[in-house]
Amino acid sequence: MFVTLTLTALASVSLDLAAYNDQPSSECDSAGNITNVTLALLQLSATGDSARDAAAGWAACETAAAWADLAIFPSSWPIECDVAAQAAVSARLGLAIMGTCSTGQITLTDANGTAVLSSAGAVAELPTPAGRLSVGVLAGQDELWAPLAARALMLGGAELLVVPVEAHAADEEDASAQDALLLSRGFENAAAVARVNHAGARGDG
Repeated sequence: MFVTLTLTALASVSLDLAAYNDQPSSECDSAGNITNVTLALLQLSATGDSARDAAAGWAACETAAAWADLAIFPSSWPIECDVAAQAAVSARLGLAIMGTCSTGQITLTDANGTAVLSSAGAVAELPTPAGRLSVGVLAGQDELWAPLAARALMLGGAELLVVPVEAHAADEEDASAQDALLLSRGFENAAAVARVNHAGARGDG
């Protein structure tokens, strides 16, 4: 199952990872590996005010904590690259969070506030109440055009490929091409793919 969404706010996406290996659809398999996870895609509209946008992002995490296993920010969301702050929010809410910043740093913290991933191009085991989820990160929209980047993550064990971006389609044809890339990378690697983008017009132009 592959899901392509264009959103303006929080969204719940449930991915049945069992569909890729013919296991029964349940929360976890006999080995304790997670087969169903709910993502919160934090596709929010930036205002250009870093402090205000950071606060809106943390508030979105508060909302997502009621129903999600993992909340994912789009690329360059202004959460100040503060790993300690992100870890504290994760631990307080019991929510895994993936954040990025303008320097390209990507941090994935688990629900206990432990940083399990700190860069793109790597695969991390994310513990959840239901089991383990292997997460790989592609560093932006451009890497969707490079099949070997996604393949390397899959060979590293990734079940979920995350693409945090700050990209705007030039036209409908470009948007369709971007969607096709998502489907292709997922199909080629028998993996779920989640792209998280900014929504609406940017406040800084």
